[in-house]
Amino acid sequence: KTQVLAGCAGAWLGAGELGGGGGGRGVGGGAGATTREAARRAGGGSVLGADLPAVLLAEAARRAQQAAAGNVRFERADAQVHPFPDGGFDVALSRFGVMFFDDPAAAWANIARALRPGGRLAFCCWQAAPANEFFAVPREAVAPFAPPRPPPDPEAPRPLSLASPDRLRDLLAGDGLGALAGSPSTTAARVRPAPPNPARRRTRPAPAPVPRRATA
Repeated sequence: KTQVLAGCAGAWLGAGELGGGGGGRGVGGGAGATTREAARRAGGGSVLGADLPAVLLAEAARRAQQAAAGNVRFERADAQVHPFPDGGFDVALSRFGVMFFDDPAAAWANIARALRPGGRLAFCCWQAAPANEFFAVPREAVAPFAPPRPPPDPEAPRPLSLASPDRLRDLLAGDGLGALAGSPSTTAARVRPAPPNPARRRTRPAPAPVPRRATA
């Protein structure tokens, strides 16, 4: 997973144009890897990482301190409703976080309100499963052994909830965020077998790593 996420970072962070020294905000900052990289690119600007799990925010703050990232701070906040200052940020960023909003329209409207006029929004989200081996291969592997399940609500909060470009365009345009400018991205990662369980004796060698492709 880490390889897949890292492989998708370059293009969309570049789209955020963070070198201008302004203020940036990370949506769903997690353990802070994206926030720290955004801070590095921001130069003299400052970056706020916002997320809900307190344990992840504490770890993010610890790692930022360890990396001597002095232009970073973290805040426990729900991006859908948090009262960020109006026009307080130049850029809003998210790496695989925006798909989990309970109310995407409210979330995008709140993000748009927090951006200054002419501000930028840059994010990654997954493409549909048929184009995405990261999801399709495991699903196909377990399908013969799992009971049939009804298809999920395509718009419910889940990793693929924003896989439709048409839905994304409608959401962003409806909240005043302008036209969607993006392109599919594909990255390759090696999926390795789980480490051996010492409580279970192996009877044959572990399989070799198998290349998989993930798209965002």
